[in-house]
Amino acid sequence: MIRYPWFLAFFGLLFFTSCQTDDRPPEERYAEALAAGLASKTVTNDLFLGLELDMTDQEFYDQCTRLNQQKKIVMGSGGNRVNYAMSEELDRPATMTFYPDFSKDDPRRILAMDLEISYDDWSPWNRDASSAALIKDLYTYVKEEYGNDIIPVPDDRYKVIFTQVKNNRRIAFWIKDERIVRVRITDLRALPEEPLGL
Repeated sequence: MIRYPWFLAFFGLLFFTSCQTDDRPPEERYAEALAAGLASKTVTNDLFLGLELDMTDQEFYDQCTRLNQQKKIVMGSGGNRVNYAMSEELDRPATMTFYPDFSKDDPRRILAMDLEISYDDWSPWNRDASSAALIKDLYTYVKEEYGNDIIPVPDDRYKVIFTQVKNNRRIAFWIKDERIVRVRITDLRALPEEPLGL
């Protein structure tokens, strides 16, 4: 169960994002960004670690093999899950587990990438390593790596989902529980009607 510190971080982050120059409601800004992304002819497929949206399953496994040989990733639990140690990207060491959402055609292609991130020193009594602290850290990281046009979209289930749309690529991240921040990076060309928060 998410406790009091989550709400402090939530309202703090909402205040921070609300201090940006665009005064329109976030739902309106997100709808406009989504429409522009769906209409864009420019393709933005880059993800991280040399991985891309629309890669075939063979390309994904080949790149993961190279990354494993370089000792950058290790196999996670389950067939497609991969663990990457984020030792320097965030304020404290974290582990990112990622797994592709493949199409069913042949060859299978990456329609979206799912990620779960948590600080390595998380514990129920370590508030500094909670998902509330992590999502603020991740917000800064996403701004630096992918651009600062992040929109906090209110959500009935998760309170808020932070989104960024660049052409066909949509990044969405939210607090899953006290430990984990969930991220889904979607190819809007393949999944144009996919709702937030899957």
